[in-house]
Parts: sequence; C-alpha cells; structure tokens
Amino acid sequence: MTLKIALLVAMVMGFTPASEADSRFKTCGGSVVRVDTNSIQGFPNPIKISVGEVLNVKATAEISRDLPLTLTARVKIERDMGWLGWWSVPCSLLGPNGCNLPVTCANLQRDFQWPPSCPIKAGTYKFDRAIKIPKIDLGGLGSMIESGTYRGKVELLQGGQVIGCGEGKAKVELNL
Repeated sequence: MTLKIALLVAMVMGFTPASEADSRFKTCGGSVVRVDTNSIQGFPNPIKISVGEVLNVKATAEISRDLPLTLTARVKIERDMGWLGWWSVPCSLLGPNGCNLPVTCANLQRDFQWPPSCPIKAGTYKFDRAIKIPKIDLGGLGSMIESGTYRGKVELLQGGQVIGCGEGKAKVELNL
C-alpha cells in the first residue's frame, strides 16, 4: 500500500467525527496538533472506499508550534470480528514502514497539495481536498480486509513524544 493510501486510511480511521451516525471520534493526547472535530467533513457513513471513489475531505487544525520537516504517524487499525472481538489489521498492509509511517512535509505537499509551505509553521490550517482512491494491491493479505466496522488510532510523534492523537470508529464498505 502506498504512503498516500496509508495516510488516507489513517485520516479516515483516526479522524472520523462523532457527529456522524454510527461513528465516534475523540482526541487522545498531544497538545501541539489539534484537529477541530466539528470541522471534519467528507466521510459519509458508511465510508465507501473503492477505486475511483472521491472523498471531499475538509478539516481545520490548530498547530501550536513550528513542526520539523519529518514526523512519524503511529497507526493502529482494528476490525470488529463479532463474537471474536477486535482484530488488529497487520501493519505490513500499511507498507514497508508498518504501523510507523514517516510523514514529511514534502510528501504531504506531493500527495495532498497541503500544507502551503514547508516547514509547517504554527497557526490555523484548513484542509479542503478531493482525494481519489487509486487501485490498491493488498496482496495475499487482501482477504483479511473486508467491509465491516473498523476502529483506528493515529498518534503523531515528534521523536518519541506524542504531539497529536485522534481515534475513531466507522463502518467501511470496501470495493478494491
């Protein structure tokens, strides 16, 4: 899975707002990067992820200090398996870096045309982008990823310190 898709999955699972039916969102730590949960838009319920699907994502974030050029997103995604409980989605599906994804300002600009300049300076930022879902090859593990209820947590790290965190739960319809 490409870094762009891994970051999209992280946004979907970690930043799905509470105002949508059958979804919940909360912040879970960090004081440097805070997403305004009332500003998040563009994730229908259920969230449909299929080749060519376009998600028009909007959000506002408050960043309290200048950020370095590279951060790490620690991602945890789980699927509700009914009476078997929650099962972790293998980190290998997120790419060679597993559940610890490098987040660089340059990659964000290339993949999402955001932020407007690097490095990211302290301030209020609005994210308003149409993100088209490309073809995703999940390999042999693809059968583990099906439509269902997922929950996710995304921690944004600078060094080993959590500077921002969000977690959410949503129904997802996959057609890859």
